[in-house]
Amino acid sequence: MGLEILLIIVGFFTVIARSFIIIRQYEQGLKFRYGRYIAKLNPGINFIVPMLDVVAIVDMRIRTIAVPPQKVITKDNGIVKIDAVIYYRPLDAERLLLNIANYEIATIKLAQAYLRSVVGEVSFDELNSKREYINGKLREYLLKFVESWGMQVIAAEISEVLPAIQSLSAALIKEVRAERIKRAVILESEGAKEAAIINASGERQATETVASGTATAKVNVAKGEAEGIGIVAKEAKGITDNALSIWEINTWKVLSKSKSSTVLLPYNIREFIKCLKGIEGS
Repeated sequence: MGLEILLIIVGFFTVIARSFIIIRQYEQGLKFRYGRYIAKLNPGINFIVPMLDVVAIVDMRIRTIAVPPQKVITKDNGIVKIDAVIYYRPLDAERLLLNIANYEIATIKLAQAYLRSVVGEVSFDELNSKREYINGKLREYLLKFVESWGMQVIAAEISEVLPAIQSLSAALIKEVRAERIKRAVILESEGAKEAAIINASGERQATETVASGTATAKVNVAKGEAEGIGIVAKEAKGITDNALSIWEINTWKVLSKSKSSTVLLPYNIREFIKCLKGIEGS
């Protein structure tokens, strides 16, 4: 009888003890009953129903996530091994537990994906000098996603950047070589294209120069011939006029020696002489 009473008393105090839970100042608690979320528990002593309620506690202090090292390719096809550290603070325990299954793993995957993307936009030499830029971009990128999860990214820092040539896989080496060959072919084709354009431009200018010179020469020859013809015609006209004058004088001499008392003269003796000259020539 005494043992039964003792067990009842112990059981009673056990139930009473389990009916209360203490939430620390830096924590938030979520109370679930039959698997359904029903209330948020604030710091202090909170009442729960033993055997029915389950409490999940979230630490709300700033925490860190280590992003494991990964091999990435830079803009100039350099291979580096890069890792990072993310500092974050939970803002809402409800969203943090109900909206995503494992927020730390999800954050790591996002950070790794973005690092591969942003490192591919800079050369190996620029990687160290642009750390602050990459850190800021990484934080902005993570914030777009994690705020809906109920957490805040305080900072994102690249930890180490190391060359990773000796640890490359065969597939990665093949990819790098293919990319370099591709760039070389592109540069060569661009050079050939520019050379062809320059040659075509030179040939076109030479053709235009020759054509212009030929045209100018023809114009000059034509002008010279025209001027020569004009001079000859002018001189020929002068010679013809002089000859006609001599014919006119000779004609007057012949007429003056004529014994006839009647002499018929044409209206224009010069035209008459031209006609006689034509008859004589024919």
